[in-house]
Amino acid sequence: MENWPTFMSVKNNEVLDNAAGNNARDIDDDSFYYYDEEDSAEQEKKPSCAGVVCQNNGSCVIEKNQAACQCPLGTAGNFCEKLIEVRYPKFYGNSYLALPILRNGHKEFSVSIEFRPESQNGLLLFSGEKISAKTDFMSVSLEDGFVIFRFDCGTGPAVLKTPNQVTLAKWNRVVVRRVDNQGSVQLNDDHQVESTSKVRGDLLFSLEHCHNNMIAASLS
Repeated sequence: MENWPTFMSVKNNEVLDNAAGNNARDIDDDSFYYYDEEDSAEQEKKPSCAGVVCQNNGSCVIEKNQAACQCPLGTAGNFCEKLIEVRYPKFYGNSYLALPILRNGHKEFSVSIEFRPESQNGLLLFSGEKISAKTDFMSVSLEDGFVIFRFDCGTGPAVLKTPNQVTLAKWNRVVVRRVDNQGSVQLNDDHQVESTSKVRGDLLFSLEHCHNNMIAASLS
């Protein structure tokens, strides 16, 4: 048997408790007030940023069912009230570091990254026309401990993988380069891996639309 929500009817200043027996009443009538106990309890439990004041341009977010301040680089504390000097930023969860746009990178670029990973999987660097990576992009990631360098300038992706894995809890250095459709990646003192992006048929390779807008660098 279907369970109907409990509601209260108010008519002529008289309050009556009603259950399933009154579910056929027209509750659109102005004299009736509908009350859903489950919805009310859910609204009371829902976390809110109301009353949370984040300092130093911090912003309030809901994480793990509670309100918290998301602090800009160089600030810390429950409300971003502390100013700190950051030499080696550490990333947690969905945190990231946004960098300026990579200028004049449509033809060639060289990027060096020094990092100390605590996990074998994570995103080190992403630069793309769209964050979905469905158009021109380049990325450097960790996959099972190997560094993967991907780039696509409109004619097909290139995927380069280092021969060895990174060393966890130690400083590693990776260098990625691209000139036209030629790319390379080198991890620490390992030998350099090179590859060429795919070309569809006899399509001439063009880099006119290969924009490298630096969006985010993160490591989880």
